[in-house]
Amino acid sequence: MISFLASYLYRDRILHHIHAEQPPLPRPGTCDAVIRLGGGNHRRRPASLLAAARTLAPVIFTQDLEPRPGSTPAEAEAIAIHARGWSWKCIVLVTDRFHMARALWLFRRALPGVRVVPFYSDFEGDQSQVDAEARRWLGDRLRNIF
Repeated sequence: MISFLASYLYRDRILHHIHAEQPPLPRPGTCDAVIRLGGGNHRRRPASLLAAARTLAPVIFTQDLEPRPGSTPAEAEAIAIHARGWSWKCIVLVTDRFHMARALWLFRRALPGVRVVPFYSDFEGDQSQVDAEARRWLGDRLRNIF
């Protein structure tokens, strides 16, 4: 009975994220990092660049961490180590809608006191517009470096 109730409540959380609008991002300069979870790279990569462009925060791809985390709980723990070391107060979490409820729960549990803001990688709108905005942001950053 308890497992049925838990699965029912979790299903509602998943459905909430599947049907929800894209949450607003924090103001530029107020977030410490954009965290892109592994998998779904054809969607998560442009979404993480777009979130970085809008928040002016660096992107951290969890699969680039050492040791490489192999699951979402391991990604949350690996990011928690960095967050404690750098005294982070806010992160933007980029993943797919169906995965967001679980990922938010894991990251908020691993990062008490850190604001975790969801950003869906599967857009309702035109993906080419997102890609163009992400490319434009990346080009601006590269011009500033070189």
